[in-house]
Amino acid sequence: MARSQRHCISWAYLHTLVIVATAFAHVQGLVHAAQLGIGASMQGTNDFYTAGPPDGAENSTSDASWPLNLPLRIISHNIRYAPQPPPPPSPKASTTARTFTPTRIAQPLGEAPWDVRLPFLITQYRYTMRHHPAAFICLQEVMHHQLIDLLRELNAPSTLWRSGNVSTTPVNASATNTTTAANVTDEWSYVGVGRDDGLTRGEYSPVIYRPRDFALIANRTLWLSQTPSVPSKGWDASSHRIVTLALFRHRVSGKKLLVSSTHLDDVGKVAREKGAKLIADTVNDILARGFTNATFIHTRAATPSNKSTPTNTSVPTNTSIPSNTSTPSNTSYPTNATSMLTPDVLILAGDLNSLPSDKAYLVLSRSPSPFSDTRLLTSDPRQQYGHVDAGTYTGFPPTTCSDGFETKLIDFVFAGPREGQGVKWAVEGHAVLESHYGGVWSSDHRPVVGDLLIL
Repeated sequence: MARSQRHCISWAYLHTLVIVATAFAHVQGLVHAAQLGIGASMQGTNDFYTAGPPDGAENSTSDASWPLNLPLRIISHNIRYAPQPPPPPSPKASTTARTFTPTRIAQPLGEAPWDVRLPFLITQYRYTMRHHPAAFICLQEVMHHQLIDLLRELNAPSTLWRSGNVSTTPVNASATNTTTAANVTDEWSYVGVGRDDGLTRGEYSPVIYRPRDFALIANRTLWLSQTPSVPSKGWDASSHRIVTLALFRHRVSGKKLLVSSTHLDDVGKVAREKGAKLIADTVNDILARGFTNATFIHTRAATPSNKSTPTNTSVPTNTSIPSNTSTPSNTSYPTNATSMLTPDVLILAGDLNSLPSDKAYLVLSRSPSPFSDTRLLTSDPRQQYGHVDAGTYTGFPPTTCSDGFETKLIDFVFAGPREGQGVKWAVEGHAVLESHYGGVWSSDHRPVVGDLLIL
């Protein structure tokens, strides 16, 4: 081969290497920019929505202390209330010998008893959350005894199977430090009260969280009524309706998250719309003035006249809440500077009993509400999973919903604040999970999952 030809090939080869290296550097730059949230927008079919820059550095931790791309997973699930069966009669109640048959509460066709449904809920929650330390479970229609059961099972030690042997060491599968995972157990706690008395009676809309990852700063339950500080029905509602508000601080980053769980009325249209507006207005007020100064929150809730607030809610000894699970009161917050009580990120999850075309949903999903529906911010099919094109309410049909039973889209995960109001956040995924296993419905609602990225 001639010398000139060899030189031409060498220069061509070097030129190709330069082009490849330049392209690789450019791609790295784009990836880094995407991680920083640079250039993201709502236009077209972008993979995520990024909220605007922080509105005031005094309310946010500096970017240097905030790990990029921190994932946050939220589950919203109406688990279907289960009245507690009456206890068996005392053996001393009668001298006549008889065989006792446990009482079952009358249930709709297709609805399994609570003790049958519970294991399906627990395994689903634990598996869905096992690799997500930063996670919240927002539930609706939870009776006190159901909450006790859920926390007991969520906090029960698990075992880690290894090839060749089975480990009996309790394992926290979601621990961030894998070198110490085998020495740590899951510890879930909750925020919330019963809606009928502000203590333990009636349904809860609890926020369940890991204290290891989030510090509870403040919390409050509001009744969706004209008198939100006390147990009450609002407008044309058929039942007491509440929203549980909990302000957390992420222990690593210092970012503050306001996580809320609610269940709007199933009968009153006015109550749903007014309740949704009360939630949106309250959260906007919290954003503007801090948690303790917001309307309906700066005044501590009055204790019902026929009730006294115990320091620790008493429960039957055989169904006590696990010792690592606190029972928060209806109102709890420090009295320090309000700037410390302003959230950076907002989460609202719940059963709205409203379709996307109904007024209550529109009140929460459109400005001036600070929330956006995470379902609508996942246009890429790769970000969606499960029954995303179907409904979240199924009822308890005797067979699967595909056999002609109508479903309704009434359960949602919202996030906020809107652009320009808080830190940057992104929606990474949306899922509507299964609730029918081997002929058993775990609930008459499907779980909804929202995956966020705090940037």
